[in-house]
Amino acid sequence: MKKCLITSVLGLGLALVAADSLIAHGGVYRGPGDVVPPSPGSGSGTSPGGATGPGTGPSSPAGAGPSGPSSSPSGPGTGGGGPSRGSGGGPVTSGGGAGGTDLTPWSFWWEFNKDPYLNLRDSIHSDDIISDSGEYFLGEGLESEANGTLAPTDSQIFNRIIPVLASTLEATEDDDIQSSCLIALAKIGRDTDSVKVLEIFRQYLPDNSQEIQETAALSMGISRREEAVPTLAHLVADDAEGRVLCGDGGDVSDRTRSFAAYALGLIASSTANNDVKRSVFEAVKPILEDTDIADRNIRVAAVNTLALMRPKLTDEKGALLFSDVSEALLTYWGRKLGKSDQVIQSHVPLAIAKLFDEESLGQMSIDEVPGLRDLHSRCREEFLAVLRGRKSDKEANEVIQSAAMALGLMAEPIDIDPNDLKGSVDDQVRLDAQTAQALLEYSRRGTNQQAKFFCQIGMAKQGGLYHRDNLIRIARRTANRVEQGWAAISLGVLAFEAREEGRDVGAATIGEALTELLDAKNDTVLGAASVALGLCGHTAAEDQLLLLLEDKKSIDELAGYVSIGLALMDAGSAQQPLRDLVSISVRRDLRLQQAAIALGKLRDRKASSQLIDIVEQDERPTVQKMAAISAALSFIGDRNTVEPLIRILENESITPLARAFAASALGGVADLEPLPWNSKIGVDLNYRAAVESLTNSVGTGVLDIL
Repeated sequence: MKKCLITSVLGLGLALVAADSLIAHGGVYRGPGDVVPPSPGSGSGTSPGGATGPGTGPSSPAGAGPSGPSSSPSGPGTGGGGPSRGSGGGPVTSGGGAGGTDLTPWSFWWEFNKDPYLNLRDSIHSDDIISDSGEYFLGEGLESEANGTLAPTDSQIFNRIIPVLASTLEATEDDDIQSSCLIALAKIGRDTDSVKVLEIFRQYLPDNSQEIQETAALSMGISRREEAVPTLAHLVADDAEGRVLCGDGGDVSDRTRSFAAYALGLIASSTANNDVKRSVFEAVKPILEDTDIADRNIRVAAVNTLALMRPKLTDEKGALLFSDVSEALLTYWGRKLGKSDQVIQSHVPLAIAKLFDEESLGQMSIDEVPGLRDLHSRCREEFLAVLRGRKSDKEANEVIQSAAMALGLMAEPIDIDPNDLKGSVDDQVRLDAQTAQALLEYSRRGTNQQAKFFCQIGMAKQGGLYHRDNLIRIARRTANRVEQGWAAISLGVLAFEAREEGRDVGAATIGEALTELLDAKNDTVLGAASVALGLCGHTAAEDQLLLLLEDKKSIDELAGYVSIGLALMDAGSAQQPLRDLVSISVRRDLRLQQAAIALGKLRDRKASSQLIDIVEQDERPTVQKMAAISAALSFIGDRNTVEPLIRILENESITPLARAFAASALGGVADLEPLPWNSKIGVDLNYRAAVESLTNSVGTGVLDIL
């Protein structure tokens, strides 16, 4: 099985839209730009349940739109469609966007999947922090050693952050600040003598604001509290007790049910207790069995919740649960549905692939569990048939896209041309060879452009010299600059994952091929090549990237990706240029955020202090500036930011939106998880099959929350 990558953090990009049109949930999630995938299955963007579907999505990528951030502000989080008591523009990702925006560039995939590659929080919390000075002020009289971790201390978390978040939550009636505080407390997930987070979340369930209600439900899952499972199960079921929990005894809204389902999945993913996992499964399974449910949000939530089950296979309970979860997914997959509903089914292949990842299997081999190898092969054969066009009831583009990515995740690397396999070979080797051939063939001749590009990602995920050589060939020969960008980022992913798994795929050969692309005149290709060179660890290109950064620093999206490429290759010489870039980016929010994150990745103590200085020198920071800076601070997780962020949160003379961003950042700094909580859902997801509660143009989906 392929090694599951489990470290990193969100970074980069920020979507900026008009604040007065948005409702907060507590964070900004993706960027750069401001475009989300269109509402699937309907030209009108309306779901079967009547909700308006996302028209555009998680920020416009480099090269897909105009350079520089949008001119209007956004807030930290997302929000539901219900009434809001606050300013109406909360911490959110943005979107705005034109329905005609091209969603095919590589940067959309990167923004959903970058967490396992940036590894940012591990960098800033390591003991190898780089600084120009022997001491560094921590606030409140604390100092650290020159080479000490910058993770927040228990004293900061228990004595400062949690009490301030709880007291602010109680004192305010602004939805933006409340949402941000709830999510922040959930990410920290700890109690004090006076603050019991689960009790707080239950207290806000009956709120008359849809935003606060669904935030409270989701917070139970983010906090990883197993004792919240019964409450969430009642909400998902929309039963009598669930309706009482929501206050007025009326139906539990489909959005609240969807958010509660995702919360159950987050708990299942974080626990080793198979009994708890079984309870989550039993709560969600009826959603896929009920043919009368029209709303697509709750069905998509159910599929992606099952993807997070990860039964522990060390006992019979786990093995049985694995079988039951797989069968539930395959049963839903097997229904003959129209193309609109196939968009919902398209989430199944990747859900199954996630079930089989190494984190699910733990220390066990797939062959150690009776029947598991046969199930694995059965699923792969099914997805291969889709990619080859042999399933007449699975022809929606989104289904083909998901099948391509799932096959890459489930296949083992192949180093030789499948046509050169001779004699009798193991059935699994033959299936791996067939997968490799099918991915390459569709990438060359497939009819859906996005599926062709996802095949290249599938090739990278499968790995091996065969795919390396073919991806290099595509990168060198194609005249399509969008395809060239995909080939570049796929080569970087292939090299990165091979290194993580201890396999040799000739990283230098890949690096040399990617370096050739630095002569391109297209910003999309240059951005992809820069990030890919970082993923590849090709330090021989460091000087060229530094020159490119200097030459292209006025192009915000490209400068951001070059910054990230340098950080990924651990280019120490980039620290001063990146500091300089931060200093001239006070009004260039996207570039500011990305350069700061790159500095954090390079373990530079000054990354956070530079950002705090920018905020503290501005008596009334703009929403855009607070969004960019608080997102970066949250991602970096540096304890030096705690006191300055608390000052911002407690400052009632600034806008509620700016205070909400500060709350979001505090939750990020004190987050116990190595990855952002929603990366469990967003990584290896077919974002082209998005629904409103997953990600959308106004930042109200679970993937839009910081």
